[in-house]
Amino acid sequence: MRPAEPPAPPSRRAPVTATLVAAAVLSGLVGGCTRKRFTQGLTLGGQRISAATLNQGHAIFSRFCAACHGERGDGLGDAARGTVPPPRNFTLGYFKYTSVKDGGLPTDDDLFRSGTRGLAGTRMPPWTGASRADLHAAVQYLKTFSPRWRERTVGELVELTRDPWAAAD
Repeated sequence: MRPAEPPAPPSRRAPVTATLVAAAVLSGLVGGCTRKRFTQGLTLGGQRISAATLNQGHAIFSRFCAACHGERGDGLGDAARGTVPPPRNFTLGYFKYTSVKDGGLPTDDDLFRSGTRGLAGTRMPPWTGASRADLHAAVQYLKTFSPRWRERTVGELVELTRDPWAAAD
């Protein structure tokens, strides 16, 4: 009869594997808790937006925008730390680059333009790889962060005048 062999030293891979599995399960649970599902459309800025568009917009926003703008649209995403200027806080419902009078809600074109062109002097890149439909859905979804979109319609457009310096050398 052979003497019993001493137990093998614990594998270093087992705790790592267990940790990875636990992290994956936890992230699935946490992600499931924050996942929005719209079952009904909403009226935002005077327009009726379908639940399908809002759900599509949530998926796009979560994938491309939430890192900076935060899952809640508050501008406090993980990638926002130390960013100057900080990402826009959509919960306030105020926007800087619009074609409407001060304090008014911007047009969809205003929001779409900021997304497709980006904002010079900030970390907001132009989103040229996304489809027009995806960007439209993301614009509609970001409106859900502020109650202003449920209470008001788009602001009054600013009348643009000719550039008086256009002919100057």
